[in-house]
Amino acid sequence: MATLRPLSSWSRNSAAVNLPVGDASATRDRSLVLYPALRPQLGRILAAQFGFRAQPTDSSEAFLVLLGRDAPNRTAQNRG
Repeated sequence: MATLRPLSSWSRNSAAVNLPVGDASATRDRSLVLYPALRPQLGRILAAQFGFRAQPTDSSEAFLVLLGRDAPNRTAQNRG
């Protein structure tokens, strides 16, 4: 089971954002963005921004980014 703790971050518009960060017991090979089925466009945009796959869920409001072993390489390439 993952544990959650808050992470303070700054968004592009310099507004403070509190993001929950989890610590899973198992490591994924590939990163994945889970998004509400009713928000497919935003889910795919978020996934594309990081270069991850996207998958809809039954959640009505939660977006979840599951980081895998591929995350450090993909995020560095996207910044680059």
